[in-house]
Amino acid sequence: MAQQDARSILARSRRWIAIAAAVSALLYVAYGAVSGWRETGAALQRFQWAWTVPVLLTTLGNYGLRYVKWVVLLRQVGVRLAHSANLPIYAIGLVMTLSPAKAGEVVKPWLVREVTGTPMVRTLPVLVADRGTDAIAILVLAAIGATTYASEHVGLLVAVLVVIVVGLALTQSTLVTSTALAVVRRMPGLGRLADPIEQMLGALRECMSPGPFVVCVALSIGAWWLECLGTWLVLIGFGVEVSLGTATFIYAFATALGAISPGGVGVTDATLIQASQRLIVGVSLGTATAAALLLRIATLWFGVILGAIALFGIERVLNKEG
Repeated sequence: MAQQDARSILARSRRWIAIAAAVSALLYVAYGAVSGWRETGAALQRFQWAWTVPVLLTTLGNYGLRYVKWVVLLRQVGVRLAHSANLPIYAIGLVMTLSPAKAGEVVKPWLVREVTGTPMVRTLPVLVADRGTDAIAILVLAAIGATTYASEHVGLLVAVLVVIVVGLALTQSTLVTSTALAVVRRMPGLGRLADPIEQMLGALRECMSPGPFVVCVALSIGAWWLECLGTWLVLIGFGVEVSLGTATFIYAFATALGAISPGGVGVTDATLIQASQRLIVGVSLGTATAAALLLRIATLWFGVILGAIALFGIERVLNKEG
């Protein structure tokens, strides 16, 4: 049964990858047409390809720190997995960011259940805590830069950050959660969900207790700052004079806005291009387009490739662990 489900997930992920790749390609075709193919092509020819290695290393560093956080969160709910099984499970999530509303990432708790037998009511909160701390880190990085580069957006970024932090903090209050559960139990047709919700809230409380919360946010900030460093290196590779602070804001702000689309496809790409033109003196549309293209290959599509490789081998993991 697990192997059949794995094949179904593989089939759906192929469709998501194809759709996301098509949308992304159309975007760059459009920007290439506007800027002129010759200018974009010339910018790519100017790129110093030796910078590719350190850029990819920053991406791997991002994945590495986020994997450590995933392990920390799983251990908070009592799950200990061998890295030989846990790494592929984590890597598959890199593909699932392309699913609608990132809903496909639920496959990670499902796979953990298939391998360890741990109920998903214990591991779904791990995914919530994982994505929540990522969101906090990106918003913190974007908000810091916004005070200098986009002061008109500071209020919005801080408001979203506060909502996420307050939401996670409320899960730590037994008074709030018990009151909410009492209401759910009295609701016709929903009362049966109260016990699973209570179990999930308990697991989320374990994940987001003060110690693990601070560790996970710190790991997330470090991980996403490495992607900002990669942005800076890509721009340097094009001969662009830009500060690390500016590059950090451009990437963090574009990633924050990109949360509204699967993998940020379209939104993050366009924001990277427009923000680079606006904030970096002398950057043409062709150079900004070429830089965004290479950056997204290094940060999004590199991860998709790694996740796809893990997906193709997941049946072997399930057979071995099962």
